[in-house]
Amino acid sequence: MTPHIDAEAAAQAILDLRNEPPPTEGGGGGCTLASLIVVVLLLGMPVLVRASPIPNQSIVMIAAVLGFIGLTSAVIGFSGGRNLADVLRGSCEGAADALRAGLEQELPSDQLAPHAVQILEHCRIKRRDVEEWAFAPHEAEEYLGDAWPFVIETERALLTRGLISPTYTDGLKP
Repeated sequence: MTPHIDAEAAAQAILDLRNEPPPTEGGGGGCTLASLIVVVLLLGMPVLVRASPIPNQSIVMIAAVLGFIGLTSAVIGFSGGRNLADVLRGSCEGAADALRAGLEQELPSDQLAPHAVQILEHCRIKRRDVEEWAFAPHEAEEYLGDAWPFVIETERALLTRGLISPTYTDGLKP
């Protein structure tokens, strides 16, 4: 059974979530840094060859390994790692898991509301005039299972307060 929605808790949860920094795409900063280090080491190879007692064949092997690491790091670093849709989907799935667990434990509505709000806030990506789903309605309903009605009722409570635009309730009958 879906617990009664605590509209005050849902309203506070959405305000709290909107005061946090928004999720961003996972960057490849570490890979980019690794690429720069490898490039510097490769550029320093001629000095190493002249100053080192290490045999040239070993230095060539080291250079090949460094080149491979640099190339792999550069590809990962410049591809940006995870995209925003993946980050938001992960956020929604984490909140959905917490919501389902909270419902199973029969936690009060005020403790469940932040999870439902997180799903509602992170389920869509809005970029200029383009909008895409990170957690589409059919996926969310299937993933949430028995927690789906709680998310819908939370959305309706927030809609009546004008705190959210229709997300999953768009097209549903009240």
